Amino acid sequence: MKYFKLIYLLFFPLLSYSQAPSWGVYQMEYSGGVIGSTMVDMNLKSQAPNQYFPFLVVTGVDYEKCRENGMPTKDEMTVLYEIEDEIGQLLSSKMLAGAFTADCRRLSFFYVSDTLGIRGTLQKYYKSKRSNYSEIISIKEDKQWKEYLTFLYPPDEPVKHNNENDLGERLKELEEAGVELSKFDKAYYTLQLKREGDVVALMNRIGKLGFTKEVLYTEKSTNDQVLIISHETPITQEDMDYNLRYIKKTAKKHNGKYIEWSLNLPEN
Repeated sequence: MKYFKLIYLLFFPLLSYSQAPSWGVYQMEYSGGVIGSTMVDMNLKSQAPNQYFPFLVVTGVDYEKCRENGMPTKDEMTVLYEIEDEIGQLLSSKMLAGAFTADCRRLSFFYVSDTLGIRGTLQKYYKSKRSNYSEIISIKEDKQWKEYLTFLYPPDEPVKHNNENDLGERLKELEEAGVELSKFDKAYYTLQLKREGDVVALMNRIGKLGFTKEVLYTEKSTNDQVLIISHETPITQEDMDYNLRYIKKTAKKHNGKYIEWSLNLPEN
């Protein structure tokens, strides 16, 4: 499938099969108008290809509880997560590289050290526990991690969310792409201010409301102060909208401006 349009990309931390994954979720429109959502462990890029995991197992199911755009319903997504977790428990030596969801089908990509007995184990699992689904099982050698590097890994830079007016749309897209927003209890906001004194004054004001300074650095091209703050809050439209409006208004009072929000600590 050839892509031609990146819709959005976000990064967020989530404990899973590797010790410290950094999951990215992005959605793209492919040829034929098919919408595909990809979840990928961005941290694996630094070690790809990993010589200890030269084989790739791609497995998953076709699902019937499907939205018009081919994405699963919220209830179906919960089941698909369960299937992925159960398969992960069946594979003894593996790395979960990512997952791809499109056109009423979800596939998980596991790199493994050995393929002995895997196909039979997966067939037995699907037959005994998920017989109401049509399963897909593909096992092949991928020493160069081509599928990870050329298919799962995002082709473009992430789209920044810098307009609170599209907040509801963005949160809805994330949920439809399979991101469980209830797993997150913190959001990050990036601001740009003129002077260090402005930063101090702003933090004295918003710190009383639970906002925490995470990162502060000087933008070399403008000599402005870039401040990243966080706030523990439910990731809902109501709570996020309140925070965004407050942050934008307060930053303006301190010779600054709001840049973007994220569900993970942005890299500088």
